[in-house]
Formats: sequence, structure tokens, C-alpha cells
Amino acid sequence: MSTSSGFVETDTYLDLLPLDTAERLGSYLHTCGGGVPEAFELYEWNMRAAASVMELTSMVEVLTRNALDRELRAWAHRRRADPSWFDFAALDEQGEADLRKARDRATRRGRRREVHGRVIAELPLGFWRYLVESRYLTALWVPATHRAFPHGAADLRTRQKDVAFRMQQLNFVRNRSAHHEPIHSRDLEKDLASARDIAAWIRRLRAAGSMRLHPCRQSSRVDLPLSASRPGASASGWRRRGRRGWCGAPGGGTRTGTPGARKGSSRAAAGRRSPRAATARR
Repeated sequence: MSTSSGFVETDTYLDLLPLDTAERLGSYLHTCGGGVPEAFELYEWNMRAAASVMELTSMVEVLTRNALDRELRAWAHRRRADPSWFDFAALDEQGEADLRKARDRATRRGRRREVHGRVIAELPLGFWRYLVESRYLTALWVPATHRAFPHGAADLRTRQKDVAFRMQQLNFVRNRSAHHEPIHSRDLEKDLASARDIAAWIRRLRAAGSMRLHPCRQSSRVDLPLSASRPGASASGWRRRGRRGWCGAPGGGTRTGTPGARKGSSRAAAGRRSPRAATARR
């Protein structure tokens, strides 16, 4: 008799198996000891986690781009009494290409008037992530963009390193989520902490937990079971520690709270915490 797990009947998982690639399911099957239903259940969880990551990084992207654009506009006005920085900011080749594409899209290739806000909205997260890198330390960071993060470290070089590293990590996990890559073994709590840091450096948050994903609320968009154990798993098995998940509810942490994880897999995952990965340009 078939049973229901996630949004698919358990028997259906075996039918779906030939339709997916070994590369796609490999990490899920490995984590679940080869169990096909458990691997697909973890795959479903990964999709919900990815949706929440996209929500989180979207919020950070808007906050960051608005703050950086505000300071760049003020800088442009001080230098040339011009509120637009597009034509004289010293960008590298990739930055210039990103800006050119954004301006083309915003104006429909010159068929309508350029509006500054439209261009900003067309610039990708990767553009802003690289705009705070050390390559722009003297050209943009010191004269302008460090002011976008007034509550960061007092030393401007330290502040730049802090912001750049967290933006790199958020861009990396956002790209993996957007391309449906596995993030179930990643320390998502650190990504949430990075998002909170960026937001707090832009504007003081009234409470430490005021920026959060809400996987515990009744919402089909962000229903992340980070504090729920796999059906049939004992509390002394893979959900051993009462860490707080993204929703702030006691129970499962992001590593130990993923469905499908076997006893001991959380300890193995803890030893594989993601190093500072080299992120592709886009």
C-alpha cells in the first residue's frame, strides 16, 4: 500500500527515479543511505529551503542596493552636482557590462526615457556583491560606499572585508538555490546570520531577531520544516540537539532538522562545513 510523503505518494518516488539524474540525486541518496523515498523527501525539503533562501536574499538585495545607490548618488552630487553615478563611476569591465545591460533593459534599448530607479532594479545581486570588493576600495569604498553600512566596523578596511564576505556567501547560496542545487548540508544558520549582519550594518535593528525567515508560519510560500523531525525518527537519532532553526522555534537546527538525515549524518555534515567557496562571477 502506498503512503503519502511530502506532496507525492511514496510509491511514485520509484517511478520518478529514472526521470532524474544520478548527479542531481547523488547527495540526497548519500545522505539518506540510499533510501529512495527518504532522498526525495529531502529533495522536497531542499526545494522549500531554497524558496526561503530566495526570499531572504531578495530582502537583503533590496536593502543593500538602495543603501549603496543612495551613497553613490550623494557622492556623484558632491563631485559634479549630478545625481547619477552611472557615467563616471570607475567600474571594471564586468561591472560596466552589467550596467550597460541594465540600462538597455530599463530603456527597452533606447525606446523609452531612462529612469534611474529602473536601472537600479535591473542590476543583479552579483553587481552589488562585487561593488563592495577590495578592487573598489580606493575608487568607491573609501569616498562613498562605506557610508551605506554606517553601523559596521569603525575601521573602513575591516568593514569592507566584513561586508564583502557576507555578500559573497549570500550571493553563493542564492545562486545555488536559484539553480536548484543541494543546500541541505550547508550551514543555513550562518547565511541567516550574514543577512542579519548586513541589515544591521545598514540600519540598527530594533531586535536581534527582527529579520528572520518564518518557516513555522502557516504559509505555502515559506513552510520550512527546520524544526520538524523526519517521520519515524527518534528524538535521540538525527535530531539530537535542541538548536534553534530559522523560525526561532526550539527543536531542530538547519543541519540536524532536515528530513531524511540518518543518525550520525549530522556529525559527518558538521565536519564538512562549507569553506569560503570560490564563487563564479554570475
